[in-house]
Amino acid sequence: MTEDLKKLILKAADILQSYGATEVFFFGSVAKVADTEDRPIDLAVSGLPPEIFYQAMGSVLSAMKRRCNLVDLDEKNPYVDYLKSHGKLQPDLFSRIRNELQQLHQMLDRYGALIDKVRKAEPSPVEVIALAGVLQLLYSGIDKIFTLIAAGYGGGFRKGCSCAAEALERMVMPAPGRSAVISKVLMEQLRPYISFRQVFCYTYSYDLGWAKMRNLVLEAEEILLLFEAELNCFMENHAASG
Repeated sequence: MTEDLKKLILKAADILQSYGATEVFFFGSVAKVADTEDRPIDLAVSGLPPEIFYQAMGSVLSAMKRRCNLVDLDEKNPYVDYLKSHGKLQPDLFSRIRNELQQLHQMLDRYGALIDKVRKAEPSPVEVIALAGVLQLLYSGIDKIFTLIAAGYGGGFRKGCSCAAEALERMVMPAPGRSAVISKVLMEQLRPYISFRQVFCYTYSYDLGWAKMRNLVLEAEEILLLFEAELNCFMENHAASG
């Protein structure tokens, strides 16, 4: 699969999940041979409310700007039965998680020079705002990964900053079909980042204080590496168990 196709499929999956889909699968000829523009992309979805199925499909078609077939796995018909029985569906949850992790690393790399600078010198007010944005983006990405995992295993979260702590706590607990995602030790290390995100949702920029943010910023890369290591263990265990 090319990187361009991968990004296109992930974009479509994000749109479908925004409409309430709990699972999105990629299958068909494009999944097995080299991608060409004349081939339609085949996707299958479950959990999508029937009353907005066509609206969701229209949004996907508009975003992808190419032919796309969307199969509703919640329907009972011979085609759906055939797909399920022949194992043609290819869940892309772990690929999406890895893609989100890559984006988080790229984000921290983009601000790496600034982070190195403030290890030795006080940041300017403008730099403080930029670094606050880094912390916001970091935990937003982590929270998105938690949301993907919850949806991929038949769950979901309420929206909003105030629900981040609840989502985090659910990730240290086993759920139907999956083990715990992260350890309790990592959960406690992530709590200050949640708290900052909650404050950042409601505070004014002039209320931000570097002394209160400093450790969070300087330890961000280490936290991301620990998070990635535990996610990799989770994905390897579930890939091995099928």
